[in-house]
Amino acid sequence: MKKILFVIPRLANAGTETHLLLLSKGLSERGFDVTICCLFEIGICDSVCKQFGFKIICLNKTSIYDLSILHSLYVLIKNNKYDVVHAYLFGFHYLALLPAKIAGVCLTVSSRRELATWKKLHHHLLENFGNMFVDKVVTCSEAVSTYVLRTEILSKSKILRIYNGIDLEKYSQRAKEKKGLCAFGLKETDLVIGNVANFSIEKNHEFLVEVIKEVKKHFPDIKCLLVGDGYLRRELEQQVDNLGLNKNVIFTGERNDVEHVLNLIDVFLFTSKTEGLPNAILEAMACALPVVAVDAGGISEVISSGKDGIVVNSFSVKYFSSNVIELLNDSNIRKQMGKTARQTIESKFSFNRMITDYEEFYKKATS
Repeated sequence: MKKILFVIPRLANAGTETHLLLLSKGLSERGFDVTICCLFEIGICDSVCKQFGFKIICLNKTSIYDLSILHSLYVLIKNNKYDVVHAYLFGFHYLALLPAKIAGVCLTVSSRRELATWKKLHHHLLENFGNMFVDKVVTCSEAVSTYVLRTEILSKSKILRIYNGIDLEKYSQRAKEKKGLCAFGLKETDLVIGNVANFSIEKNHEFLVEVIKEVKKHFPDIKCLLVGDGYLRRELEQQVDNLGLNKNVIFTGERNDVEHVLNLIDVFLFTSKTEGLPNAILEAMACALPVVAVDAGGISEVISSGKDGIVVNSFSVKYFSSNVIELLNDSNIRKQMGKTARQTIESKFSFNRMITDYEEFYKKATS
């Protein structure tokens, strides 16, 4: 039985953390001994972890600059004799992989899951320091792999791309539920667009709201579900108010039933400025939704524009909106595009496929 230690700051309600929980669940079910180590706090997913049967450890540290993390991880790794130590999120690779190397771990891994255009010189220096202790860097898309090779000191042979995977049973097409419609004040006849993302600058909700304004000119009663929360929520609510969209836009807050909310939506919109490979798009496509997205990061690796969604090549409100309007005008196109989207996820981005890829990687690299 291979023993794997995943290291992450905390288990927040976000894409990387959701991915890690799914990965840990899948590997545990296939006989791996999995432990997640949270450096600062467990976060909101503690009860979820316990349901899945893998172990969770929290070091209760308070700062990334607390160098006692190195010693604590070394003791943990040495005492438990892990075969693999896999670190997630920027700044935590060297903290996990340096003590892992000293402890004699067979395989050290770090992940890259975004096009980190925000990084400055000191960020790159820290990343490259961490690369001294890594055996393999796993990326979530070819776009991220290319970005890593361009911005980090790392040989191509150390990079492995494994696509994210979606639970196809959880995320699937269902009829619009009356209970769900009532929860958001929707009618069965309403046309609904929507988005799932944290409210941050990178997710570009300001642009999305402008798109809604344009769509409203053609569909005065259009409804838009904005699923998520974040530090920009108040600003977005003000923008919605200023544009007279209060009757059109519904802020749902964070939800633990996203799969049900997605099935209330007719067209899914995605307007992020930068992405690695967004789970939100995969989940929407798994629910047989047509997606209109700006081409960022690995999105064009998922969507074949015109077949299983539409990829827009610029941040033009008018052009983006015209594609949304075209889909809203034709239910047959929406249905066919959504059906093809589901097939794409089944063939390339399933949960089982992702687990198999990681399983084969870990076993081969530690044999």
